[in-house]
Amino acid sequence: HSDTDAEGQDVATAIPQRRQRDGRRWSDFAVLYRTTAQIRAVENALIEARIPYRVYAGRSFYERSEVLDIIAYLKLAAGLDLHGEHTRRIANKPLRYLGRATLDVVAEEARQQTLHFFEALRRHDPVRPSQRKAIGKFCDVVFELNQMVAAGADPEAVIGHLLKATRYIEWLNKDEGAEVDKASPNANRAGSVLDFKRAARHFTTVTALLEYADRMKAALAGGRSRSVDKPDAVCL
Repeated sequence: HSDTDAEGQDVATAIPQRRQRDGRRWSDFAVLYRTTAQIRAVENALIEARIPYRVYAGRSFYERSEVLDIIAYLKLAAGLDLHGEHTRRIANKPLRYLGRATLDVVAEEARQQTLHFFEALRRHDPVRPSQRKAIGKFCDVVFELNQMVAAGADPEAVIGHLLKATRYIEWLNKDEGAEVDKASPNANRAGSVLDFKRAARHFTTVTALLEYADRMKAALAGGRSRSVDKPDAVCL
C-alpha cells in the first residue's frame, strides 16, 4: 500500500465483502496492526464505512489523551474553545507546574470576572516566578498558533510548530509528567501524535481537520451507545 490510509480503506472494503459472501458476523473479523499508529487509519475507514468495531484492551485513537491534547491546542488556537475546557486541559501539558489548585484558582477568577479561562490564566499573577514565566510561555505559543491559523497555514505545519514550541514529544517520552494510559500501557503515545500530524496533511485548514476529528469522535460515541443492543463488532 502507498500509505496507511490506503491500507485502512482496503480493510474497510474487504470485511463487508467477506461478511456477505460467507454469511459471517462482524465479530468474526479481527484486524491486527503492526504498530499502534496504524489504528487511526483503520478506525477512520471503518467509521466512514459504518462498520461497528471495538478496540481490544485499548482505547480508540480519538480517545487517546495525547491526541485529545493536540486537538485541544488546535481548538484554542482556532478560537473554538468556547467554554475554556480545552485551555484547562492543556495548561499543564507539557508540565508547567500549574497544578490543580492553581487551575482551580484561575477558574474561580474567570467566573468572578466573567472571563474566558485563557484570558483569566493570562492575567493570573501566581506567587511563584517560575509559574509566571511558564504561563507567559504558554500564552506566547497559543498566540503564535493563533496567528498561523488566522493566516491559513496548513494544519500539518501548525501541529509541527506546536510540537516544536512546546517540546510535547520530548515530554511524552519522559517519565516525569507523562500520564500512563492504563487501558493501553504499551501504546506508542508519541507515535499517535506523529500519526495525527501526518493525517493533517489531508486537510487544507485547521478548522476542517477539527471538524473531521469531531465527526470521528461522535461516530465512535454513537457506535458505543448502540453496542449494548448490538455487541456484534469487528475487533481491533
